[in-house]
Order: sequence, then structure tokens, then C-alpha cells
Amino acid sequence: KDSGFELTGFSDADYARCKDTFKSTSSGAQFLGKKLVSWSSKKQDCTSLLTAKSEYVSLSACCAQVLWMRTQLTDYGYYFKKIPIYCDSKSAIAISCNPVQHSRTKHIAVRYHFIKEHVEQVMMEILLGPTSSKLLVGDVGDSIWIELVTVDINLGPE
Repeated sequence: KDSGFELTGFSDADYARCKDTFKSTSSGAQFLGKKLVSWSSKKQDCTSLLTAKSEYVSLSACCAQVLWMRTQLTDYGYYFKKIPIYCDSKSAIAISCNPVQHSRTKHIAVRYHFIKEHVEQVMMEILLGPTSSKLLVGDVGDSIWIELVTVDINLGPE
């Protein structure tokens, strides 16, 4: 049976956000219907040479969270078909939807490539979403803009 509400994910990355390490920041938000139920903003473990890689790493983290939520909700009797995840990077979407390993993406760690398997199994669908970390949630007449914000926290002296 269908769940009656939609599980949706949004992913974005802020390329080389950290001025000390030049690591990117991943941000993501997950919704059940129009309700925000989970969000995250975290510095990535790896340093990315390309914006596509940082977006792909962020997309992978969002995918993992959506899959965990799907598993939990399935235990309660809710079922989801193809879960949409929105990303504002055409390159990251192309990497995740292409089953062939390209020479330009071979440097990306294997742990991020699990997303390809779930796209192939039609468990989720990666779609081009809004840019500038802004999410449009709801119908046209009932639109809400949500901005994913990355917080820059410096614990030491500048």
C-alpha cells in the first residue's frame, strides 16, 4: 500500500567552505509531505577538487538519510515507491545516474557510490532542484521557500 504522503530529500553543498582546510560543507533536508523531519549541515571528510564531487558527496549523505528513514517508516507499515531527491548540480546527478564508472570520477571513494545502486533499483530518483540552497515546498498557490543555511563556527581566534 502507498503511504499517503511523500518522502522527499534535498541536497546541496557549499564548495570549499572552510577557509582553513578548504573542505566543502554538505547540507540536506528531508520532508514527509510538507513537514521538515530531518536536516543536516556538516563539513565533508574529504577535500574535493571539483564542485561536482562535493555535490555528489552531499547527495550521497542525503541518500543515506532518506534510505534510513524509508527503512524506519517501512517497519511501521508505510511504503514508498520512487523517492525523489533534489540536487542543484547537473554533474552530480549525471554521476549518480550513470552506471558506468567514468575515468573522471574514479578518484571518488567507493563509499559514496552506493547511491548508483539505489537509482538502478528504482528506489529513488535524483532530480534537478532549485539552486542557491533554496527549496520550494508545496503547491504553486501554497509555496514555501526554505533556505538551507550552513553555519560557519570558528572556535579559535581569527
